[in-house]
Amino acid sequence: MHRLNLIPEEYFKSRRKRIIKLLLFFSGVAVLVLTFHSILKYNALLLELNDEIQELDRSISFYRSSLGHEKDAEKLYADLKARTKIIDNLQKDRMIISDCLKKIFETPPPGTSLTSVDIYGTKGVIRGFSSEYSSIIFLVNKLEENNDEFYKVELGSIKRESGKNFYTFEIMVYMRGNDLIEYQVDPT
Repeated sequence: MHRLNLIPEEYFKSRRKRIIKLLLFFSGVAVLVLTFHSILKYNALLLELNDEIQELDRSISFYRSSLGHEKDAEKLYADLKARTKIIDNLQKDRMIISDCLKKIFETPPPGTSLTSVDIYGTKGVIRGFSSEYSSIIFLVNKLEENNDEFYKVELGSIKRESGKNFYTFEIMVYMRGNDLIEYQVDPT
């Protein structure tokens, strides 16, 4: 059996033309969107580069002004080298409070409880109570062994509570860290 197509050929041609026009329209829109996006990225990159160039210009003008009449490049280099040394030493010897607290709370022997830990800069006070005098001395010795965080540990006071079967104590600790700045800064 044969089929007969009664739809005119012009209808198919006009339909193809519409599809081609739609494809061309959408591809044109896609190209415009991509172009617009590329232009925005390029402008953002240019703004970022402009900011970096301005920062470099400020740095250059600072260094040019410091190489003026009184200072020369060797003095500037020595100053930068000394500052770098101080920064490196501070980073190496800095005190991290969390490490110090961790060492303090790991140390108490059984039967010893810490009631407070007060830290003021590089100095600290540990307060607590214990049922045995020897446990307090053990705690002080254990803290003295932690030379990484503490450079000095002193027993502040021990007091036996009247009518109770325990001792209250205070231990003074001096932590390593920012105290090294004073010895590294050259006052001249």
